Amino acid sequence: MNSCHRKSGFTLVELLVVIAIIGILIALLLPAVQQAREAARRMQCTNHLKQIGLALHNYHDTHGNFPYGFRLGNIGNRDCWFQRLLPFVEQDALQGVYEQCIRTPSADGGNLSGGYSYVYTIPSEFQGSLLGGAVIDIFNCPSEPNNPGYCRGNQVGNYVLCNGSDFFKRTDNPSNSTKGMFYYDSSTGFNDLIDGSSNTVMGSEAIIRGANRTGHIYDAGGYWQGANHGEGFFSTQQAPNTSLPDLIVRSDTNDNECTNGDWDRIAPCEDVGYDDNNSSGGYRNSTRSYHAGGVNTVLGDASVRFVPETIDLGTWRALGTTGNGEVLGDF
Repeated sequence: MNSCHRKSGFTLVELLVVIAIIGILIALLLPAVQQAREAARRMQCTNHLKQIGLALHNYHDTHGNFPYGFRLGNIGNRDCWFQRLLPFVEQDALQGVYEQCIRTPSADGGNLSGGYSYVYTIPSEFQGSLLGGAVIDIFNCPSEPNNPGYCRGNQVGNYVLCNGSDFFKRTDNPSNSTKGMFYYDSSTGFNDLIDGSSNTVMGSEAIIRGANRTGHIYDAGGYWQGANHGEGFFSTQQAPNTSLPDLIVRSDTNDNECTNGDWDRIAPCEDVGYDDNNSSGGYRNSTRSYHAGGVNTVLGDASVRFVPETIDLGTWRALGTTGNGEVLGDF
């Protein structure tokens, strides 16, 4: 008796259907995975800002006030709150290397020359130890694609402190009506936060324009580049992630990178002159992030809030000031 043996298996149509179903499932799953990853990155960013907020509080507990925004002078000219905060983010050794470098003649590897040392001449290494080239992770947002960012070999970060609700001025402190917590030679204390520490913005985020720039930068996050141009600060003059450009000093190369280069493609910016009385009225860095819909922000009480980019502009500006006595309500 003859018997017929039929081979079992998929037909071509069945195989194509299975592949199509798998493709649809992957297409549905991938955005969820990406959202979960971004949620984790945003949570880590929140933690970074929380650590910075606590470090600022610990500085206040030690010195009786928050660190100055930036300073001038002969030694360490134009350094900012970042260098002052190093011992409070477990970087005592780095702060010690910095202090030694700015007091060591350049002939011996330091940056003291003719009685002056400027923070923007700090080397990435000093006598075999990392200096500006050391990357401190809590100053980097994990959602930032250009991390770790460098300028002339030194770290560029994502977290900046609030100068106030108006333009940044190189030579003048903010007026009392627009003053934030950090500015030239500031010594803000809790007693100055008349609006309340939970109603005053202390710090927030910035976007890095380029991962490795060889020329001097003047936009937010350039801690080692000379803070009197606003590199360590932001203003609440415009809303988070605003489409209006940041107003920054033209770079050393004078190539108008905001107009002719790649900077404006990363985040909107405009080159303005070195004069505080430029046609724009001053300098401005607005807080920006890669988080969808807003930015993480640390308040004066060291709590961290996610501030939506749709926040009422009047409320956002009021959050940037310390002593106007505004009643803000929910935000």
